Amino acid sequence: MESQLKVRNKQRARRLMRVRKRVRGSTTKPRFSVFRSNKHVAAQLIDDEQHTTLLGFSTLSKDLKGDKRTRKELPRELGKRFGEEAKKKNIPRVVCDRGKYQYHRTAQEVTEGEREA
Repeated sequence: MESQLKVRNKQRARRLMRVRKRVRGSTTKPRFSVFRSNKHVAAQLIDDEQHTTLLGFSTLSKDLKGDKRTRKELPRELGKRFGEEAKKKNIPRVVCDRGKYQYHRTAQEVTEGEREA
């Protein structure tokens, strides 16, 4: 019998591969990847054709490091700043990659904040 933690991690890895094989980023429409840990959130724009990261932001960035917002407001603010930077680099459209997470809470807040910008 496997431990519940091992089963959960295997399910997450399977989910990640299932999502990743369908979502591809290009130079004109890069992949918008969201990662969350217990404390912080990170987002990246990835060009899968060139294998490069075009833009990256995190709650550990200088702009957001000392921010005392709630856990729900901070990812949305991260998404807004991310969207503004993407517009400066002339990236109007992206493909959302939720990764191994469900599209709710943190991943949803970051994505909606990016759409607002």
